[in-house]
Amino acid sequence: MSGAESSEKYVLTRKQSRAIDDISIREFHMSSLVLMENAGRGVADSLLKRGVTQVAIACGRGNNGGDGFVIARHLSLRGVPVRVLWFPPSDQLSPDSAENYRILQRCNVEFYSADDCDDETLSCQWLANADWTVDSLLGTGTTGNLRLPIRRALRLMRDHPSRKLAVDIPSGLDCDTGFAEPAVCPADVTCSLVALKRGMLVDQGPAICGEIEVVGIGIPPFVLQQVLKQP
Repeated sequence: MSGAESSEKYVLTRKQSRAIDDISIREFHMSSLVLMENAGRGVADSLLKRGVTQVAIACGRGNNGGDGFVIARHLSLRGVPVRVLWFPPSDQLSPDSAENYRILQRCNVEFYSADDCDDETLSCQWLANADWTVDSLLGTGTTGNLRLPIRRALRLMRDHPSRKLAVDIPSGLDCDTGFAEPAVCPADVTCSLVALKRGMLVDQGPAICGEIEVVGIGIPPFVLQQVLKQP
């Protein structure tokens, strides 16, 4: 494992992960868009240092999907061909995700709609020639059964021979318990934002996450320490 902010030693629950975001925005006055930008750029850097020629990214509607839009932009700006699978309509994206979606539309990136494309189109076009596929569908806050459109995207990714990278945590892996939904797409690399998550280290977590890299997003260590001291 590698990372920044000396945060490899911290292990967070779902509640603590949410609290860190809240404190960083409310008390440290960090813009949520800045945090998303830092996260996406950090994951893009992780991909670039591993060697990439073409990347397919699946972006959900929440902030995890917003991270994916930022990843796509930074890869494209550095000359890596990127194709993005997204889930319309755009007015159902989280506010920060929607902002980065609008920015990415002006970049040289191909978009594929999960609503409009069949499996053959996604397999032969979205995933075509990708040496890495990126799971930026769901974040640490997800619990319960995965919805059909998400399961479909994960199945297509799982069946593709590319290497897999998960943003923050593989979609379908419980952040707290390490229980994995049957549809989960095991990752070769998981870029855990800010710090490790408890579910990565227990039950099915280690097998699903692969290599774990902690990616710093600019949150000071004292914020993590403050959250971890809370009951």
